[in-house]
Amino acid sequence: MVADHDLKVAEFFVKPDPEHPERNIRSFPVEGFHIPALILGDGIEPRLIDSLASQIDLPPTLLGLAGIEAETPMLGTDFTRAGKDYVGRAIMQFNDYQAYLDGDSLVVLRPGLAPLTGRYVDEKFSQTSNDDLQDLSVSALAHALWSSNMYREGLYKLPGASR
Repeated sequence: MVADHDLKVAEFFVKPDPEHPERNIRSFPVEGFHIPALILGDGIEPRLIDSLASQIDLPPTLLGLAGIEAETPMLGTDFTRAGKDYVGRAIMQFNDYQAYLDGDSLVVLRPGLAPLTGRYVDEKFSQTSNDDLQDLSVSALAHALWSSNMYREGLYKLPGASR
């Protein structure tokens, strides 16, 4: 079972107002994305994963559970190989907003506005300077653009295929 976000997330968003950017400085409703995933199957040992995770982690994890080792363009983490100390990251999206949570560092990408950056601790957001999380902002943007760019430009080829 995998879900996306709950309906309350939609209540959070307002349209960006370039004339009054201070009205757009809002955190992202991370709490609306705490959705469990459950993988059942014969021979799968019960395990609780406490780290951050996203839907993109499911395909690599399913391949790992099936014992398949493959070179793929998937960005997700295979939790059959992640160590117990793996903190993880979560990617959350609703409409034109995309958030990237890595540990307690949060970047929210918003159309027409600079990224909103800060710390998300104990379900509370505290904003920081964009300079403090510049590298994470770049990573958040790369994750947001990677799949569509790869597809549109035809950049991914199967291993051994001619380019």
